[in-house]
Amino acid sequence: MPIYLYSMPWSPPCRAVLLLAENLGVEITTRLIDTRSKDHLKPDFVKGNPQHCVPTLDDDGFILWESRAIMGYLVDQYGKDDSLYPKDPKKRALVNQRLYFDIGTLFPRLKQYFVSQTFSPPCRAVALVARTLGLELNDKIVDLFKKEHLEPEFGKINPQRLVPVLDDNGFVLSESRAIMGYLVDQYGKDDSLYPKDPKKRALVDQRLYFDIGTIYQRYVDYLRPVLIFGEPEDVEKLKKIEEALAILEVFLEGKQWVTGGNITIADYTLAVTVSGIELNLKKTVLTNGDHLKPEFLKLNPQHCIPTLDDNGFALWESRAILAYLQSQYGKDESLYPKDPKKRAVVDQRLYFDMGTLYARIGEYYYPIIFQKAQGDPEKFKKLEEAFEFLEKFLTGSAWVAGDKITIADFAVISSVSTAEVVGFHVNTYPNVAKYLAKARKELAGYEDINYAGCLEFKKLMEN
Repeated sequence: MPIYLYSMPWSPPCRAVLLLAENLGVEITTRLIDTRSKDHLKPDFVKGNPQHCVPTLDDDGFILWESRAIMGYLVDQYGKDDSLYPKDPKKRALVNQRLYFDIGTLFPRLKQYFVSQTFSPPCRAVALVARTLGLELNDKIVDLFKKEHLEPEFGKINPQRLVPVLDDNGFVLSESRAIMGYLVDQYGKDDSLYPKDPKKRALVDQRLYFDIGTIYQRYVDYLRPVLIFGEPEDVEKLKKIEEALAILEVFLEGKQWVTGGNITIADYTLAVTVSGIELNLKKTVLTNGDHLKPEFLKLNPQHCIPTLDDNGFALWESRAILAYLQSQYGKDESLYPKDPKKRAVVDQRLYFDMGTLYARIGEYYYPIIFQKAQGDPEKFKKLEEAFEFLEKFLTGSAWVAGDKITIADFAVISSVSTAEVVGFHVNTYPNVAKYLAKARKELAGYEDINYAGCLEFKKLMEN
């Protein structure tokens, strides 16, 4: 059966997935999602992807969205080797870190503009991966300006209403990085683009997250007001882009590719844009500038927390760390399944947490906490929308990626509980409220680790 990728050719996430598929030799049939015509809101699309976003991948009924999760899946499922997404925990952790940088910083600064243009970096990345994999994707344009992503049909496939979206024979997947991962896992001749080795794959994941959370996000933040609303350039936002590129420069020092000597899916997306382990915690006080001290910058040039140091292997971005810890030290694979489809769904939820849920919590609450600003009603509406997506994800599921707890739950629960402790009405969403209550009862360390941290966050807001 053909693999379908619901996407827009100008979308960076879509292109990232397609690039990976191409390099993996995976044949993908693209289906254009024209957001201007509200394709992403059509019932059929929303049914497969309640987040109604693109790219969304459909691999014989296995539906996955979020480009970075898709890319991870593709390498695991179809890659001939794991070079693009290494199985080695440390190498994979670094890739994951870069992926989170992309989704949380770099890509979000770009996507609100490029997602509706023919040169969307995520869509191009998917297309490039698909080309590398030898996959033929049938593109279906989603015109955001015509609000095609708001159509019921598109919303049915992808409730998040984003592009690119992959439809691989009924398996719908969105978020370009998730799609690229999926394409490699499912159709790659080897795993070189998305290595199975835990350390190598962790590095790829890290870079993917770096891409989505830092570089791409900052481009969008800077360009959207200028290109869409005709506002003057924001010098400070431009500086944030320069900072992100400086971090990428550090990653590339002495390396051919972003995680080392071999190209991986993290390169595609960047180019176009707890298992009983005792951890030694070192408190980093941001207000005191601890994260800017030379010794910390040497360890982590992005100077963010959390940062893990595992016998000299330094890794940052919490979600990349979660995947690494499970891959390297987990007693079994239940928290982060090796099955490409199951893992892809977990990755998708991790990207949703960083790129949508946690991002919107921060966008609304951080100005209140750190700048003493009034709450922004529009940002609050976006936060409510994120919880509506989560409510749909949890329909019929005990945990965020299915009936078994995974590392995605640790990330999502941390975000949900943080919002709740500062006054967000989680009980408005029955599935989310039930999910949080279940986590309180069943997650080891919830009270003394997670909730204690939530209370510290609450103190910041109250003070």
